[in-house]
Amino acid sequence: MYPPLLTLAYTGLRREELAALDWENIDLETGLLTVLHQAPAPGLIHRKTTKGKQTRQVGLHNDVIAVRKSLPGPRTGPLFLTPLGHRLDGDRFLLAFKRDVRGPLAHRFPPAEGALGFKDAVIHSFRHFASDRDRREGVPEEIRMKKFGHKDQKTHAIYQHVTPREVADATRGLPSLVTPVRPTDAGPNPDATTGNVPGGASNPNPASGRERDRQ
Repeated sequence: MYPPLLTLAYTGLRREELAALDWENIDLETGLLTVLHQAPAPGLIHRKTTKGKQTRQVGLHNDVIAVRKSLPGPRTGPLFLTPLGHRLDGDRFLLAFKRDVRGPLAHRFPPAEGALGFKDAVIHSFRHFASDRDRREGVPEEIRMKKFGHKDQKTHAIYQHVTPREVADATRGLPSLVTPVRPTDAGPNPDATTGNVPGGASNPNPASGRERDRQ
């Protein structure tokens, strides 16, 4: 299950999109994956569809390209096959993930109390992971929206998971508003004995003036 799961972690494809991929949809030289949307047509048995009803292109990480190049066999037909050599089925792939990956590994990634964790993961969780990782790595929002096929920012925002740690780190890293005062900037303190202030001017104390009037 490693090749399809690695692809999901980097691309955030939906499981139906992943299962529908053919070798002709991937260009290992340019590093682009084409997610096709095909309108209904007579004689079209295996129609490729996307939720957004638009064909889009997704960039491939070098890790995904290296795995694809290392796989034996002809580079024709379905991109992902079952152990029996059939096209990957999205629903069965989800069941296999729960049985062979999530179940055995859930105890290694315990969630915080009352929170969702790896024990609750499904294939769609990889889409959330990929989108939020791209955000944290600084991928511009317009690129992320195009990659994941999101038409508006409201939908895209659902896949962004800003953590309290990120909020704390972002605030801590802001430039300081406080300018340190150095002794040379402050100048000498007023002379408490003579009542003089810096520059030799007399202390404008109203009480001193009233004492002179009474004399």
